[in-house]
Amino acid sequence: MGFFSSSLAKARNESKWPDTQIILAGVSIGENFAADFARGFGPDKDILKTYYAHAVGKDSFLQIVSLGRPKARGFIKLRSRDYKAPAIIDPSYLDNDHDIKILIEGVKKAVEIVEETKTFKKINGRFTDEIFPGCEHTVFRSDAYWECYVSLTC
Repeated sequence: MGFFSSSLAKARNESKWPDTQIILAGVSIGENFAADFARGFGPDKDILKTYYAHAVGKDSFLQIVSLGRPKARGFIKLRSRDYKAPAIIDPSYLDNDHDIKILIEGVKKAVEIVEETKTFKKINGRFTDEIFPGCEHTVFRSDAYWECYVSLTC
């Protein structure tokens, strides 16, 4: 796990207070990965199944990029007076450009760590060449691509 200060945090003179977190998980992609990941983090299970199909059963790992200090403020509301009714939870993820920019920067940093550091180069670490379903209309690895990627995975 690593904590980083984005360029936005540095520009606000907050570099000693990281706003980005990258978690490295030694998890290979198995048959149930898409369903399990979707249940835990919320993306569409079928989109994940398509995206990760090429990696099932192969050596792999996962990086999760998250915001340390998001600007988004969601809400939790009671659905009704019935205490057994599930609450309405809306985290309001990605409802502002600030959080999106930081996530894009974080994803780029995660890719850089895997593709540009000595340790990962020794094991041929690389980000997949698979285009995330729904982002085909963007240039692969451009900021527009990463924005699409982030919006569909968060």
